[in-house]
Order: sequence, then structure tokens, then C-alpha cells
Amino acid sequence: MIGPGSGPTFRPISITAALAVIIVFCSLAAWAQSPGLTQTAPKEPGSGEAVPLDLPKLGGSDQAIADVFKAIKPKKEIVDVLAEEPKPGRPKPEIAIYLLFKINGTELADERSKAQLDEAGSALASPELKNHRFETAGHTDNTGDSKYNQSLSQARAEAVRDYIIKQHKVDAARLTARGYGQTRPLASNDTALGRAQNRRVSFTRLD
Repeated sequence: MIGPGSGPTFRPISITAALAVIIVFCSLAAWAQSPGLTQTAPKEPGSGEAVPLDLPKLGGSDQAIADVFKAIKPKKEIVDVLAEEPKPGRPKPEIAIYLLFKINGTELADERSKAQLDEAGSALASPELKNHRFETAGHTDNTGDSKYNQSLSQARAEAVRDYIIKQHKVDAARLTARGYGQTRPLASNDTALGRAQNRRVSFTRLD
């Protein structure tokens, strides 16, 4: 038989302690549900997957990545770069343009890309450049299989060459096409911005 006072005793929790427990619980719940922990960036142009939104790791803002494929290099800029006389010991004149292609294909994906290609074609057909020969080169980032990237870059370089020859009446003997795949990056492939900069078409003067 248990007599009075022999059982366990319960002391009431103060209001202050109860409020502290509630505040801590709510803070942990809000932290766990924070969108910043799971947020993802938009898909990279030309790629099939989203990448984690970690701006320091990306090496630039989402807008900077998008801007790579928005800006159009005008005819005059292309002419000025490629018409410059090569200097001893320096690389041959070269300029890169950024075109969006349909995934795994050689067809241009938007009107901006067509406008950019027309600027390049008009430059290569200009009086300043008509006596020179050029290499049209395709480049990719390091996403995916290297052999496939090589083949795709070659096909896209040939498509660009054929378009310029047909639409801008450039002598076929003045243009060669070569795909380099992922072997000649301009920037680090460790960032989304770098990969965007590496997916390009370039024109190099050969003489």
C-alpha cells in the first residue's frame, strides 16, 4: 500500500520555459523547409539537366549564363578581329560566336542564333575578308561521352559552313570545317558558366 506522498512528484513547467521550447521547435521546422536548401537553377542551354543553384560554385549568376547566349557579335566586330594581321609568335586571329542548336542536332534552335550566324556569314563575305581562308570549328563542354561530343561538334561545324556558303555566297574553298569536341575549352568545365562559354563555334583565319 502506497501512502500519501510516497509516489513521484511533478513540478509544473514555467511559462517562460514552455515558450522557449516552442520557439526552438518552430525555428528548426522553418530551417528544414527553407527553399534555399533545395533550390535549383534553370537548365543550361543545350543541356538536359538542371544544376544546383550555388552561385559561387557556378562562377556567375544565372543571368550571366543566359547572357552568353543572348548577346550578338555584330559583323563589324567579327571583321575587325579576323582582319587583323597576325603577329609573330601570336595565335592566328580567331573569334567565337554562341549558337543554340536543337538537342543532339545541327538545326538552330532560335531566331537569335540565326541572326548571329548571319552576322558571321556577312562578315566572312565582306570585302575586308574575301581574300582570306577560315576554319569553322565546333566546340562542346565536357558533359557526356567525349566521342559523341567530337562527332556532334564536327556535324555542327559542317552545318555552319554549309549555311554560310549557301546563304552568303562564300566560296567553299575559303572555308573548312572541323569539330574539336571538348578538347579546347575556353573556360573551366567545373562551372555552369564555364560550360556555357565552351559550347561555341569559332572562326580562325588560316592565312
